[in-house]
Amino acid sequence: MDGNIDLKFFSELLESSTLATIENDKMTKDLAIIKMGTSSVPRSSYLNTEEFIDAVATTLSKYVKIKAGEQE
Repeated sequence: MDGNIDLKFFSELLESSTLATIENDKMTKDLAIIKMGTSSVPRSSYLNTEEFIDAVATTLSKYVKIKAGEQE
């Protein structure tokens, strides 16, 4: 809306990183419950909030490096 292209780029990259992280079976308990269809999910099936944020950050870092390489 305000024409901030850098913010738009970052937002889209963060969204892609979050979705890719979830698609790689790294998710919070609420998403694991939905995926498995039961409220009883083993601890090994999900990440706590901090672990999930770290996993998204790792994916985002990889995406940033890829995009930086594309722009060179």
